Amino acid sequence: MKTVLFDTNFLLLPVLQGIDVFGELSRFVSESHELATLSSVVGELELMQESKSRRGVAAKVALELIKQKNVRVYETDFRADDSLLDYALKHKNTVVCTNDRELKKKLRKHGIGVISPKGRSYLTYV
Repeated sequence: MKTVLFDTNFLLLPVLQGIDVFGELSRFVSESHELATLSSVVGELELMQESKSRRGVAAKVALELIKQKNVRVYETDFRADDSLLDYALKHKNTVVCTNDRELKKKLRKHGIGVISPKGRSYLTYV
């Protein structure tokens, strides 16, 4: 089974850019898959949600979507970007959803699939 692993910035897209990330995923992942993120990502979202800014609202929505969409949360001891790369290297059938330029470079260097936003309205598979 494939694991679709979400980064913090990707989970903010529904509010910040109006992208239906969960609906769009079906264009890229047709086989049986699990939606997942890491405890470090959830921790970042929990800190962000305290803000009254648009990003704070986006973080609250992201935390709700994690619950509604039954996104599995795996425990990690690393910082979010490091933990995403570490998880993907250890679990070969993983696609990482991120908008982080440096993380995308590292993932592609190791041959790990990346789904990221393209423009302001849809996703692309890199």
